[in-house]
Amino acid sequence: MNTSYLLLPYRISLFIYLLSGYSFSQWCAGAGFSVKNEYPFNGISVFLERKLPYQSAGFGINFRASFEHFSNKDKIFSDNQRSFLKTYNSNIDLNIIINFFFKYIQPFAGLGLGAGNYFAERFGLLNNEISISEADRWKFITKLSAGMKLTFQKHFQPFVQFHLVKYFGSLKEMQFNREINSTQLGGFIGLSVLLF
Repeated sequence: MNTSYLLLPYRISLFIYLLSGYSFSQWCAGAGFSVKNEYPFNGISVFLERKLPYQSAGFGINFRASFEHFSNKDKIFSDNQRSFLKTYNSNIDLNIIINFFFKYIQPFAGLGLGAGNYFAERFGLLNNEISISEADRWKFITKLSAGMKLTFQKHFQPFVQFHLVKYFGSLKEMQFNREINSTQLGGFIGLSVLLF
């Protein structure tokens, strides 16, 4: 006898509970400016976060999905030919965030897993040559993060975050015309908005 049909009502009930207001109290989203110590150095970050049922007066646990995108454009001169190299780096990760509640500040720390990749395009200006690098495969990443929100206002909360990202696998350093370390330290300053 197939027991999966017997578990179907349980699964549906669990799904409804997880999406109900009794389980989750609010969504929030955030966006801001990102920097890191490896090339490319500047970018943007966005995230969507939701509270999990494990909340108390002193701390709470949230689930966060985040996306970072970095890009840079370099001029390259070689053999009387000028060209541009555009380099892109994107990371997407899922995080468990622990928040600590104080009167006007909310420190937090998190652990995340995800994937990241690098991609480069080279444009030659003499003969309109465009050379696009082979897309680097998405690599498994881990992310440790810590930061602090200012909670003077309930719906709009500025924050700062620092994180350490580790790429598992080679980043094909020569492809990007410079050395790129697989362990990267970054920061993120932005605004978190309570949605509902």
